[in-house]
Amino acid sequence: MLFYFHTHGRPHLDVILHLFVSITDAAIAGSILLEMAFPH
Repeated sequence: MLFYFHTHGRPHLDVILHLFVSITDAAIAGSILLEMAFPH
C-alpha cells in the first residue's frame, strides 16, 4: 500500500524502475536468508 502511494502520479519509467529495485531487493534478501539457513 505504501509503495502504491509512493509511485502514484509519477512517470511510468519511474514506476518501472522502482518496481525493478524492489524486486532486486527482495531477491537479495531471499538469497541472504537461504545462505543463512544453508551455509556451505
